[in-house]
Amino acid sequence: TVSVLYWLSYCSMQTLVIGGGITGCAVSRFLRMKGIPCEIWEKDGSLGGRAGLLAGADVGCQYVTKQNSEVYIDLMEKGLLQDFNGSIKGENIPYTAASLVAPQGFRSVAEDMASGATVHTNKEATRIEVGPCGIEVNGNVLPKETSVVLTVPLNVYANIAGHGMPKVAAEYSKRWVVVVDCEISEPVPWVCYYYPDGPVRYACFDTAKRDPSGPEATCTGRHTLLLHSSVPYGLRTSGSMDALPAMLDDITAKLPHLTVHGTTTHFLDVSQVYKRCPHTSFFKLPDHSVFITGDAFAATPNFEGCVTTACSTAEALCKL
Repeated sequence: TVSVLYWLSYCSMQTLVIGGGITGCAVSRFLRMKGIPCEIWEKDGSLGGRAGLLAGADVGCQYVTKQNSEVYIDLMEKGLLQDFNGSIKGENIPYTAASLVAPQGFRSVAEDMASGATVHTNKEATRIEVGPCGIEVNGNVLPKETSVVLTVPLNVYANIAGHGMPKVAAEYSKRWVVVVDCEISEPVPWVCYYYPDGPVRYACFDTAKRDPSGPEATCTGRHTLLLHSSVPYGLRTSGSMDALPAMLDDITAKLPHLTVHGTTTHFLDVSQVYKRCPHTSFFKLPDHSVFITGDAFAATPNFEGCVTTACSTAEALCKL
């Protein structure tokens, strides 16, 4: 079989990255720094994965903790990450050291990290297996010099893993995401809020969150409001469009001066890792240069965890 990755045969060492989320794009960045060319396959129409955009608002990743590393410094110098000037209030706040947001959305961060790689969007890996002649992706035998890094969620991996591929698993939460075009007539003294009860767990004035203009914001006027459901509510209402009116009723009760002009709704069947894979950073297929990695392998399954596992995977690949 002639591989569709014909360009790879012209390189002394190459990597195919399957999945164009934060981990996949970060892997390509670290490998590019070592002079190793990458090709990224992303099944959706744009990079970012669960850190993508919905109606212009950040769907998944909301903010990150500032790190003294080259990656973060570079992204800040480019204006892709910036200091967060708002406030986070509520109960059971999961991240207390939030300090950076992406003014253009975290998709822009993924796109920057993938720069220099050969990127194919709307290209899906439907099967990967160990064949008689080596690693096969979608029925095509890859050149022997080619490494493969799978960064897709492990429930997706389970559906595409064929003969000779290991069984690795993690468990993910599910939740609803609603982007609300709204107007708030009375000042709200926070940008992000974590609610202890009700269908809405997290609310964020996305336009204010990404505004670099000044001190701690007090939200009023026209805004884009992002809502995340609680995980239990997401599990109970999976696949039910009854979730939208219930979430709107909940948030208008919590914010009585809110006027809703329009909504965009999306169900995240794979949201955050709540039971990680027991392997640390990545799993390497014995006897083959195939790595499985992502937030399911991270000590903290967030942006920082994605970058850390990507760096460890790239370092291990470079030692082969």
